[in-house]
Formats: sequence, C-alpha cells, structure tokens
Amino acid sequence: MPRFAIEILILATLLLIACGEDAQVVPLTVEEALATDSQPVDQAVLDALLDDASETAIEVAHMVTFKADGAATYAAFEAAIESLRSAAGGRLVVTVDVLAAAIGASVPDVVRVVRYPSATAYANMIQSQEYRIAARMERNAVANKTLLYGTLFTLPIPESTGSFEVPEFSGLTEEEANDMIEERGQGNDEANRETFVQLLVDDSGESFFMVNLLDYRDEAQYTEEQIAEDESLAGLTGMEADGRYNAVVFPELLSRNSGPHRIIDVTGVLVGDNPKWERWAIVRYASPDAIMDMVFDPDFQAGSFHKFASLEDTSAWVTRGAAQYPTDE
Repeated sequence: MPRFAIEILILATLLLIACGEDAQVVPLTVEEALATDSQPVDQAVLDALLDDASETAIEVAHMVTFKADGAATYAAFEAAIESLRSAAGGRLVVTVDVLAAAIGASVPDVVRVVRYPSATAYANMIQSQEYRIAARMERNAVANKTLLYGTLFTLPIPESTGSFEVPEFSGLTEEEANDMIEERGQGNDEANRETFVQLLVDDSGESFFMVNLLDYRDEAQYTEEQIAEDESLAGLTGMEADGRYNAVVFPELLSRNSGPHRIIDVTGVLVGDNPKWERWAIVRYASPDAIMDMVFDPDFQAGSFHKFASLEDTSAWVTRGAAQYPTDE
C-alpha cells in the first residue's frame, strides 16, 4: 500500500475515534479545514496566502479555545498532522498554555506558533487531503480561535536568560497585593487587576511568557497637554508611537533579565474575531516579580502613555508554567 494511503488510513482511524464509529471521513475544503463552526476564513487573506510565491519564511500563530472536553481531540489532531508539518518543513517554535488575561476579556487555552520555510510550504500542507481529513478533528475540538501568519521581526537584542527576584514581594497575601497595586499603580487602567494580584502573590520564581496581540491606530492619540510638552508627538502613527514605548520598555525588560522572544509582523488574519491585528509578540519575563517590579517602576509608568496612544485594540495573556523553547533556532 502506498505511504500516502497508509497515512490517510491512520488519520481516518483517529477521526473515527474522535467522532464516533458512524462518522463519514470526508476531506473538508481548505476553508472549512481552517475555520471553526462559528468563525469563517477571511477569503481574501487565504487567497493572498495561496498566491504567495515568495521564499520568505513565515510564522503561523494559533490561539485556540477548546469546546467542552475538546482538549483530547485537539491533541489527536496535533498528533495526526505532526508528520505533515514536518514534511512541509514546519517547526514548532512556541507551545504554551494560557493562564489568564492581563488585558482583555477572552482567554484562549493554548498558543502554538509554527515556522514554515515559505507560504507555499504551508499552503501545500493545508491543501493536502491528509490535512483536510485530520482538520475535522480540530473542528470538533475548537470553539474559537485566532489563526494568523506573518514574518518574524528581528530585534538586535539577545535572548533573555536568568532569574529575577524582589524579596519585598515574597509571601504577600491577596489583600496585601491589592493594597500595593492601589498604592503604586499598575501602569494601565484597562489591565485586569485580578491577574496582577495573582502575579504578585506568585512566589514560584519561574520564568513565563506574555502573549500580546496589537492593533495600531492610524494616528496616535496623544492629549493636547502631551503634545504641548513634546511637539514631536504630533502626527505620529500608532506604530511610531509604539516605537517610542519600546524605547522605554526594552531597557526595563533587559534590566530584569527579561525581553522579547518573538515578534511577528502580521501579514494576515486567516481566522479570528479581530481581522486587523498588525503585530503579535511574545515576551519572556524572568519571573512574576520581574513584571510587577517593572509595572511599579516610575520610569516605566512615565513612558507607558505612548502605548495607550498607539493602540486601537490589544489583548495580553499570561501563560502557564516556565517559559520553554521547543526547538533551537
């Protein structure tokens, strides 16, 4: 029996296990294979991906929320496409579970990022019959997702390593953490207080990732007072304003053994409730102490207004467990 036929048989078997013995294994269309039950594919973005003949490597980010009892079926889907991904030259570069939202209401269960040698390599994989059969398992497992792709933005900053501890934060109760945030501020009125309280009382000392989705304003929104104080702010784009923020935040991160791990300039959002995400970023923090020490820093707070001025929309999620790198670069 040809190898591809054996692979289809294996996928079909997995699908029957996931869906029940009476399920008919029929390949989905590419659009159906990428979508969820309630979220269609952005056809224009998909067409652009399928037509992209460049040899530039792309990164595909999956942010997935499971249906009830969907985790096991999603794991079966991941196992089923592992060989397809590998054959396409895909390499898993981020795999994390999400703990809580730092900013925003929606919280996915998992985040996966896969690097492919080109858009063509990814397009060929998702158009294959094997993938379109396996994708029915994902449809059965996933309630909501954001699926986007883009190119890796390279920063002249070394990968962060090391730990960071603030003895003052050790052993805080939730009430004490709340009082500390009330006294010192958390730098963002839209941030979820409960998440930052939990970060303060977390004495694990483990590194973790923060995942960020960014949608920039066409023109940054500074107040008249801010522009009067610094006329160079007038007319900045949202992305330019974010550059001003990064000039503040990167030294703050590095001084705490933390820093950006991956930044993707988004080419397109294939599936998702916000089709306008422009940048996807994952930042490694050396510990919960590191992020809270930065949040309380007056220099950081003084520069954070650039971030507020730059963004039309954003989400930020704290991930669960120590930051790990699945593969070497």
